[in-house]
Amino acid sequence: MNSDSLQGVAAELSRLADRLAQVVGNTDWRVGGKGTLEALAQLRLCVDRLETCYGKGAKQAAMAGVHQRAGYPSMEVGLYAKVGTPYGQTRRQLAAAAKLAGNPVVEAASLAGEVNSSQAVRAANAASLAKHQLPPEAHAQAEELAVKYATRGSQTSPAQLAETVLALLAPQLPPSVPDPTAAEQQALRAHRLRYVTFAPDGAGSMRFSGQLPLLEGEAFKALVSAYAERTRAARKQAADAPYSLKNIQNDTYTPWSALLADGLVAMVENLSSSGIAPNYGGDRPRLNITLSFDQLKAAVIDAQPVQLKEFGDEVLSASQVRRLACDCEVLPAVLNGESQVLDIGRASRVTPRSARRAVELRDEGCCFPGCAEPAARTQMHHLVPWIKGGPTVVGGLAAFCSHHHGVVEPVYIQASNGEMVEDPEQWVAKMGPNGYPVVLPPQSLDPDRKPMLHERLERKLNAQQHRNRASGQGSSPPADGVLITGPRTDRVLGN
Repeated sequence: MNSDSLQGVAAELSRLADRLAQVVGNTDWRVGGKGTLEALAQLRLCVDRLETCYGKGAKQAAMAGVHQRAGYPSMEVGLYAKVGTPYGQTRRQLAAAAKLAGNPVVEAASLAGEVNSSQAVRAANAASLAKHQLPPEAHAQAEELAVKYATRGSQTSPAQLAETVLALLAPQLPPSVPDPTAAEQQALRAHRLRYVTFAPDGAGSMRFSGQLPLLEGEAFKALVSAYAERTRAARKQAADAPYSLKNIQNDTYTPWSALLADGLVAMVENLSSSGIAPNYGGDRPRLNITLSFDQLKAAVIDAQPVQLKEFGDEVLSASQVRRLACDCEVLPAVLNGESQVLDIGRASRVTPRSARRAVELRDEGCCFPGCAEPAARTQMHHLVPWIKGGPTVVGGLAAFCSHHHGVVEPVYIQASNGEMVEDPEQWVAKMGPNGYPVVLPPQSLDPDRKPMLHERLERKLNAQQHRNRASGQGSSPPADGVLITGPRTDRVLGN
């Protein structure tokens, strides 16, 4: 094989990658210092240079019809078939290569490692904008300046960078006015390059990426940010609740990026629970059960992880399965010996709308002490797990937000006698003696595990008892003390 051919260089790079993987695996990172950091920086520049070479080669190959001669309708399809590169990623790389090809000075700087790949694309976009208002003899200098200033700040937009170039090369020009034709072309290009991809990472998370046209993207950002801000405010209020709650409200200072993720989840849950989402596989989550009821019950109670086809055979923890089985539809399926579905039964235990409405009217929001989430943004929690025979009735349900739903889901541990029992260090939701849900704190926070009632429900209970006394019915305190918790006080109701 000719070492100067593309195939030869690719094979050599593959061998170098093998050597690099071996070196990285054998490096003692605990003793690395300035030299190690410089080596990593050099490696990063090499990756950027390779990315530019790859984009340039892929663009030239696409223009020459290499993919068609290989039997594929487009370069995107060909690369996806060969190595699984997402279509959107290939389109972005081809578009970047085309932009660099129109700015040869910037492209040369990128190939030489003088700028990284993102700086090169920003410099190329800025140079293209500036060259529209400059004579041809100034184009090369415009590109040089764009490269120079692109390395000085990652927050500078191409338009701002172009203004800097024009101010240096043509200070007599007035501030540029956006070209209507160019703006329309940019909008069409942004629409053409829109995409969203989802892929499990094999480690318990779902990765997704994408890009949207600016206007739609800003609307999406604003909506998710609003949910994130509401989540932060609710957690801040919960953190200001009684001392016993602060032990689990330790994420008051959650990074904004994580709050945006929580906001996105809250937005999806709100849309799902509202019933207005299109019927694509059903609004509510459904478990594709491919094991017997007894097997599922044993897996959940014995705290064993399971594989679900709904998640592409990804492994889910016992706590995740408990949450899914608590507030979703479970469809019984009759399978033959080869696990082929012969008959699907009707949804057997999803919370009826009438029961959910009754629970919402009773609880008026999340039942976890200190939480301010309203009823519309809660999930139905089985006080006795449905998988253990808990009924789907108003008296067996309680409203919890998605965050606290996970907090109160029961966790089972193995006792000394071998039996699976509830973990005393887990928060537990029960039905109180007065018909309102209460929460039992972990034993480490309260050895007596006195039931805690949300202040909202305390007010309702006090009003109810006041009406009973006024009508002559009287009222009797509960047999077991109930800890009333809220922003004002902590006290025990009853004896």
